[in-house]
Amino acid sequence: MGDASKAEERRKELGRIKTGKLIEAQDKQRKDNLASLSLLRGSMLSFTGDKGTLSYQNRVRKIAMLEKSLLNNPTFTEHELVKTSIPFLYSKDSDIIIRTGDMHILRGKPYEIISLNFKRREFTSKPLCETQNAKGEDNTTRLHGIKDDNTFAHFSQPDKAERKFLSVIHTKEFYRHFNRELQKKHYHTHLRCAVYNGFHPPFFASSGEGMLVIEEARYWNYFHNDSSKTLNPFSDVDISAMRSLANNGIETSIRYKLEDFSSFFSFCIPELSYLLYEAIPQEEELDALSA
Repeated sequence: MGDASKAEERRKELGRIKTGKLIEAQDKQRKDNLASLSLLRGSMLSFTGDKGTLSYQNRVRKIAMLEKSLLNNPTFTEHELVKTSIPFLYSKDSDIIIRTGDMHILRGKPYEIISLNFKRREFTSKPLCETQNAKGEDNTTRLHGIKDDNTFAHFSQPDKAERKFLSVIHTKEFYRHFNRELQKKHYHTHLRCAVYNGFHPPFFASSGEGMLVIEEARYWNYFHNDSSKTLNPFSDVDISAMRSLANNGIETSIRYKLEDFSSFFSFCIPELSYLLYEAIPQEEELDALSA
């Protein structure tokens, strides 16, 4: 009985390994096909010759083959991309599909992609924040340079509401919006962008003693850049956890900033604003601390 059980477990393990290798191969094929399709669509966009030539028709057939292969690949989910002939750049290293109208974060600030250069493998973006717009600072980014910026984030075809929201993601205005879903979705990106631009909002975590940790995100991009270890105040689940942790006590080295932090959340999360306000040291506590 024991031998049969071990044999069955071994068969299952081999099955998992086989499935994992298959998925890995399919994912590699997806990336290769996207890279090839990007180049071919780009070359077709600039083609000015005779479309009846054999070389042109061969490109058309190859595009059709790549599109069919992608549609049949279970690791590929961007089916709308294949159903249209829209040109796009593809960063194989970062696995990002880039189109005009997308938004991205570069050096902590928001940009909108306005043009693609297929020959040079780069894209040009216009800044969306007011100070940059005043200077007309369009930016050109090479695909291989994306991974060098620890604040880089990409947003595919955001709608009007998300576009407006992302334009202030690096500022205090992030907390003055009333779209809780967007705040929840982009909170950790906000922390990275804010710190890069000299704005240091609070972040929240659980201490080893089960208390609520509140610290300034001054060194977020260097030491704390791990969303799995921090609590998202715009998540209902996390705000409930923060309330429970706060009942056990609050651990912070920046009590003198809690009043400012309380004001950040007064518009969007009054409950958290009150929790922070309650943690502000009273006069007798401050006297004791300074004694």
